[in-house]
Amino acid sequence: MKTNNLIRHLISIAILILMLSFKLNSSILNKIYKYNFYYKSANGSQFVSYNVITEKKIEFRIITIIANEKKEIIGNAVYKKNGDGETILDNTGDGYFVDEYIYTSKNCTLTIRIDNEEHQVCQVLSKNCDKSLKIAIFNVVMQKLRS
Repeated sequence: MKTNNLIRHLISIAILILMLSFKLNSSILNKIYKYNFYYKSANGSQFVSYNVITEKKIEFRIITIIANEKKEIIGNAVYKKNGDGETILDNTGDGYFVDEYIYTSKNCTLTIRIDNEEHQVCQVLSKNCDKSLKIAIFNVVMQKLRS
């Protein structure tokens, strides 16, 4: 048990160092999230973190950096019940059953798809977002950050 706590603490420290290397402001340091995902391309980078509050609710933070401009969304998303569930494929072709959580604001609706069994992949989809926010979301399957 102590080993798991030490590993979790070391992962949190590594994530903080990673985020600081991207020159994010200190508000990101206010909360530590259990599940963390990262994607980087020539167009920018995206960092998604979340904690499971209940089976029906997650709290999340999405940070996207494009051309040195940072966009951040923080909120709670509610479970969306799907009849037969959803599946997403990662970049190696492996499939994952995912649960969908919905976040709605006046500017956008986000669907956060997560592998709730192993928490290995995450995907964020945006819908009806205003132009300033829409560019902040990469519709990609992201792998969990490893220590």
